[in-house]
Amino acid sequence: MWFIGKPVINIKEYFNRINHLLKSEKYFMDDKFIEEIDYNIKRIEKFLDYELDNEVIPKEVREGIKQILPYFNLFQKNLKKINKDLIIQRFDELIKNYSSIFKVHLSYLLRHPEPDKQSYTNHSLRHLSKSGVGQAKEFSERLSELILLSPEPIDLLIYTSKNKRAHLFSDILIRRMKKNKINLNEEINLNFAEEEILTNTFVTHSLKKYLENKYDQYDKNTLVENFRDYLIDWLKNSKERALICNEITNFVNTTVKRNHTNRLNITLMFTHLPNIACYFNKMGFDIEKALNFEPADYIIYLNSRLVKI
Repeated sequence: MWFIGKPVINIKEYFNRINHLLKSEKYFMDDKFIEEIDYNIKRIEKFLDYELDNEVIPKEVREGIKQILPYFNLFQKNLKKINKDLIIQRFDELIKNYSSIFKVHLSYLLRHPEPDKQSYTNHSLRHLSKSGVGQAKEFSERLSELILLSPEPIDLLIYTSKNKRAHLFSDILIRRMKKNKINLNEEINLNFAEEEILTNTFVTHSLKKYLENKYDQYDKNTLVENFRDYLIDWLKNSKERALICNEITNFVNTTVKRNHTNRLNITLMFTHLPNIACYFNKMGFDIEKALNFEPADYIIYLNSRLVKI
C-alpha cells in the first residue's frame, strides 16, 4: 500500500510475496519472476530508507536497518547467479537477520499533546488544541510505521493517565493504526490500562497545598502563570514530593525493566509534565530538560537502557 508522499508498506506482506515467488514452480526465473522480485525488493528498500529519519525509532535500531539495507540489493543482484535452493536459503537468512533487529523492548514516557487553553482553568474542557491533535497524529503515524517494519506480531502495552488529555493521545494512536491497516487482532497483542500514578493529580494537589501554606494570596491563575517556578520550588522544598516522586519513578522503572517476549515489545506511558519533572528529579536528570519538554515529547528506553532524553 502507498501513502501519499510516503513509501510505507507492511513489510511482512512483502516478505510473504517474495517467499511465495521463490517457492513457486510456475515461472521461476523467467522475466515475470525477475520483474516481480525486483518490484517487491525496491518497495522494501524505499520503505527502509525512508524510516532512517524516523526519530520515534531509536538510533540504535535505525542503525541496524541501515546496515542490513544493502543486503536486499545484493540478494536481488545475485538472483540469476545461484540455484533455487540457495536463493531460498539466502532469503530466509536475510529475513532472519532483519527480524533480529526488532527483537527489542522499547519504552516511551510521553507528555500529553498540547491541550486547549481553556482546559488549564476549566477541568470539564480537557480537550486537545488543533496543534495538539496534530502532535498526537504525527507521533502515532511514526509509531505505526515502526510497527509496520516488524515482520512478526508485536506486543503493545499502553499505560495512560486517567486524565482526558492523555486518553485522547492513546485514542488517536489506536485510530491511526487502524487507518494504516494494521490488524489489531493478528499483528498486535494489545493491552491497555489506566494508571492513577500517571495522572497529575498527586503532584498538583500537593503543589497547591504547598503554595497555599507558603503564600498568603494564591489562586489558580497564579499557578498557571508561574507554574515552572512553583514546580521547581515544590521539587526542592516540599516534604511530600519525595514520596510522590518515588511512586512515579518506581512505576516507570518497573515498567521499563519488565520481562518481555522474544519479539518487538513496545510500552507507552502517557502522562503529564509534573510527573515527568518528578521522574527527572528523582533520577538525577537535568530538571531543565523536563521543564522544557514540549507537548507530545518523549524519552525512550531500549532494552531498559535510556537512549533518548
